[in-house]
Amino acid sequence: MRVQASTIIVAVLLVIIVIPVVILSRQSPQGDESIISEEFVTARDQGDRYYAEAVTNANRDNREKALEYYVSALEYYQEALKHRSENGEIYNNLGAIHHEIGLLVAHEKWEEDVTGYSVEDALYRLNDAFSNVESGILVFEVNDPEVMQAIISKARTEGCDVNVLNGSVSSDIYMIRGRTRDEFRKAEEKFKMAKTFKPRYGAAYQNLGTLYQETGRLDDALIWWRTALQMEPQNRRLRAYLQQYE
Repeated sequence: MRVQASTIIVAVLLVIIVIPVVILSRQSPQGDESIISEEFVTARDQGDRYYAEAVTNANRDNREKALEYYVSALEYYQEALKHRSENGEIYNNLGAIHHEIGLLVAHEKWEEDVTGYSVEDALYRLNDAFSNVESGILVFEVNDPEVMQAIISKARTEGCDVNVLNGSVSSDIYMIRGRTRDEFRKAEEKFKMAKTFKPRYGAAYQNLGTLYQETGRLDDALIWWRTALQMEPQNRRLRAYLQQYE
């Protein structure tokens, strides 16, 4: 069972990640804005500027320049946290950047259908995938429990984060590898901190759901998307996207 990425995912990603970083972080009440330090505002604004430049360059497929700007944005947001350590919006921004770096450094998604394969043949295909994908997401479709366990075991020995998305006929094994794995782990941590420090901040829940959907954790993704929609019932894009899975 293969969950294919759709054009709606791209549109939703822009709403979920870019808009919360650039716009929602500006929705703090004026009274709250007046009590934060100038150092925080300066660092945050610089982070926003570098983040926007990174997104522009990523959209132009200028990866090296995008990575450079993402790293600068991370540094400024981390500086902002020194002045306001429990700011949920900054943690969300950090999570969004780590997520996008993880995608930027990833090899093109490697998808392999090994239904009907023997364990030996499936592992041969997996080793071939590992030899080509140093960093990224690999998805193997399987329909045999023994093959599934062999692939999961091998992937874990290779240091992959592994998730299984079960379907009625077959299952997809998601393996997240290399720097993509590392950046996605950081993204998850930052999104969780964002919702801890700002429990009613829907963007953090949406972003966490997107991260989980991309890595084969669809049930978890739906939980966080539904939670975000409860907070923001006017979010028509998220509602339309959820309807594709329900």
